[in-house]
Amino acid sequence: GDEVWGFVNGVRDPGPSGAAADYILAPAKDTVLRPRSVNAVEAAALSGVGASVIGILRDHVRLRHGERVLVRGANGGVGTAAVQVARALGGQVIALAGPAHLDRLRNLGAEQAFDYHTTDPRGLGRFDVILDPVGRNMRPYRHLLAPGGRMAAMAIGSPADIAYLVASRIHGGRRVRFIQSPATGTLLTSLAEYVDNKSVLPVVDSVYPLEDIATAHRSMEKSGGFGKRVIQMA
Repeated sequence: GDEVWGFVNGVRDPGPSGAAADYILAPAKDTVLRPRSVNAVEAAALSGVGASVIGILRDHVRLRHGERVLVRGANGGVGTAAVQVARALGGQVIALAGPAHLDRLRNLGAEQAFDYHTTDPRGLGRFDVILDPVGRNMRPYRHLLAPGGRMAAMAIGSPADIAYLVASRIHGGRRVRFIQSPATGTLLTSLAEYVDNKSVLPVVDSVYPLEDIATAHRSMEKSGGFGKRVIQMA
């Protein structure tokens, strides 16, 4: 029969969040039918990050066809989704990631992919949109914004980064905005359309059983993977 996908928005909803469980009660408004072309593991890898980047790129920064887009941390779960969504929206996508992942990012739709370890941001040119799931060392990237450019930070690494983000809103025209766009039923429906037409595909780095969730967290803390780490229930 039909199955649904959804996302529990712990940031928006009151009460504790962040645990893993076999079962959970989710709001009906935040669940929709998932595409038949993806299985449960693939749906888990894509639903939250895919819907979120649609909300940010399409609805918040209003990415337009032909604009240049830079995606930092492009090899992660958010980054692999963002590269595909930005391309689906008509963006010219440049990706920054570790050296082992550059060819795979080009296959996902990035026009160019660079090793962030060795690439001087000043040589990348100007960008209309910068999507930053990393949240650290934002200064050199903010200065790459073209007139009218928009930089969306999805994470903040330290109090100093918070201070820099606030200062960017006061001084100068190149502003960095901290944006979170929780997955909703509307965004998941849009994501399903992209999945159905093969514009956005799930990217699974690895799968862990619930009883081995500690290993999954240790793997995530080390970073360096490609796509999402997924916990699979029995």
